[in-house]
Amino acid sequence: MTSPVLVFVPLDGRPVTMDIVADLGRAAGVDVRTPDRVMLSDRFRLGEVDRVWEWLEREAAGGSAALIASVETLCFGGLVASRKSEVGFEEIVPRLHRLYEIASRLPTYVSAVIPRTPQQPTDEDAAYWKTGDQAAMLRHRNRHLQLNADLISAASRGVLHSLLIGQDDTTPGSPSEADRATLQRHAAASSASNAMLTSGTDELNARLFARWLNDLTGAAPSVQLVYTYPETTDLVPRYEALPLRQTVEEHVRSVGAQLSGDDSDVLLWVHNFTGQQREAVDQTGELDAGPTEAVMNTVHEAARQERIVALADVRFANGADRALIAKLLAEPRFGGIVAYAGWNTCSNSLGSVMASATVVHHLRAGTVPGNDRIYRPALFVRILDDWGYQSLVRPQLTRWLEARGGNTSDLRGHEVSLEAMVLEKLRSEALPALRKSFPDEPAALRRATFPWHRLFEIHLELEDLVSPT
Repeated sequence: MTSPVLVFVPLDGRPVTMDIVADLGRAAGVDVRTPDRVMLSDRFRLGEVDRVWEWLEREAAGGSAALIASVETLCFGGLVASRKSEVGFEEIVPRLHRLYEIASRLPTYVSAVIPRTPQQPTDEDAAYWKTGDQAAMLRHRNRHLQLNADLISAASRGVLHSLLIGQDDTTPGSPSEADRATLQRHAAASSASNAMLTSGTDELNARLFARWLNDLTGAAPSVQLVYTYPETTDLVPRYEALPLRQTVEEHVRSVGAQLSGDDSDVLLWVHNFTGQQREAVDQTGELDAGPTEAVMNTVHEAARQERIVALADVRFANGADRALIAKLLAEPRFGGIVAYAGWNTCSNSLGSVMASATVVHHLRAGTVPGNDRIYRPALFVRILDDWGYQSLVRPQLTRWLEARGGNTSDLRGHEVSLEAMVLEKLRSEALPALRKSFPDEPAALRRATFPWHRLFEIHLELEDLVSPT
């Protein structure tokens, strides 16, 4: 089976926006081509837009199967750049036309973002959030409304194969929620069935990758949903504006999958919350045994039936449920779960776990040329990052840094020491449990770095898997 070539323009250079797609592609046997990371943006540096366009036009001229592209990178230089840029819509129209020209000859899947309404503005946000300049905020949001409306119109004309517009961090009743409603009306009026308004940002291109893989093979999986707390699915997660159940269902549809019953290909376990969703750093470490055990019985039965079991660990924001993951790792092969995510927002976890489950579906069906052994490190990274780093190690690093007068958002002077601490702590506190659960595929960490020079995210590199002697 020939490996298809996918051209991919990420949202920026972070592992969760760039590497996750490349790693899933590698597992599926797809040749994913990306710009060099140095061309892409970070927190303070704009992406090299002209160089990215030169790279894209060269790659698009070859024998590629499709393009997945972030409009924020192609028009502004990345996610943070799009928040801060003051260019008007008329200045980015030529870049949109270049994208549409490429899309006329190459199936193109596009992600775009509705600007966020931050609960606490940071150095990643436009200055108007701190100055209260309402006119500047209105100009910025109107520009993005024009941009996203233009993309919806292009999708309705069939120029774009698929369009996914994500609502970045927000709250109910915020300006960004109003923008989404406006765009939803435009999509309906335009009959743009291939355009979807959704929650989330960082995981959008992973969802588009899964959508493309399903389109390529013509064999999307069916999905059954099971919740730890089915009676609380109408609660709204932190950083989002819609009830959890609505978000879960739209994420399933966004990859081209269909909701089904207990004969489905995928069992998606949504480990949700009761009351207001809390931050992972505030968890007490207690597991609600009754509801959890009931769902785990369902999970074990699905695994025995060789169905794909995926876990969206969204009980807390910004990290895993420590007690749940420890319990699952005490079982052989993670209790039969083959796709996992528990990072940042609900949508980030849901989208990335659906992408992983889709890849596993095609690996088992033999519809892609990849193999399961190449996929396994993608699962291990999510466990080590979302549980090992975010929930176990990061709180310890925060305390260490604060005791020395450091800043969790600026690691200068401490970064080398902190990287060494991450490796030491993950190797002693997380890897033993992972290796015990997967004795035939012993994971080992090669390197840990802070891609944006803050504690919020980590980049973990694993050693190549080798069979134990």
